[in-house]
Amino acid sequence: MNVLRTVNSTSLDQLICCFQPASTPISASQLRGSNNINAGPSFNEVFAAGLVGQSSGTTPNGITAGDLYNQSLFFKSDATGLTSCSIEINNTPLMPQPLEDDELYNETLIALGGLNQDMSSGIYPGCYFLAHFLKYYFTFIVSLENIQQGDFCKSGLDGKSSALNVALKMVFGGSVSTTEFFIPIIFAKCTRIMMVNECHAITVVV
Repeated sequence: MNVLRTVNSTSLDQLICCFQPASTPISASQLRGSNNINAGPSFNEVFAAGLVGQSSGTTPNGITAGDLYNQSLFFKSDATGLTSCSIEINNTPLMPQPLEDDELYNETLIALGGLNQDMSSGIYPGCYFLAHFLKYYFTFIVSLENIQQGDFCKSGLDGKSSALNVALKMVFGGSVSTTEFFIPIIFAKCTRIMMVNECHAITVVV
């Protein structure tokens, strides 16, 4: 499956790719409560019971092990079955070859600056292993910035006053349900410079 979009910018800093459920209302959630679907133990209860990442197990209070996705389903990004993914800009691949699921996860950590952070401070505890990342939290972020100490600068990809054609190419395999529908979304993080001139005249340099 391919997703295309066009960006006009003199500093394209990041491309953020994720999936949105196609028919899930904002109010539907997996939080514990009488009006929620798939209601179960709260995140804190399962986490405190030491059942993170376990497929079975109960506590004296009847708390059972399970997924620790404790958020509105509107924010769910399900990429189950994704085998590889790549991004091209103006028909030029950003990586030498399509990245597999674990490489996508690693690339996202690099873009967020959390590659070497501790699990307790840098990553949501419910994202216990790669399967949880693909099922609930999938995000593929590619950074085009030149991150350095010192003065601020526009360091993203310069489109040179022309359109940047972005192509997200995904390959799915394995046991993918044909009843699951999602909308692929590509966010473009760009840098703009706002100049405040005399008489409060504002100019945005794109």
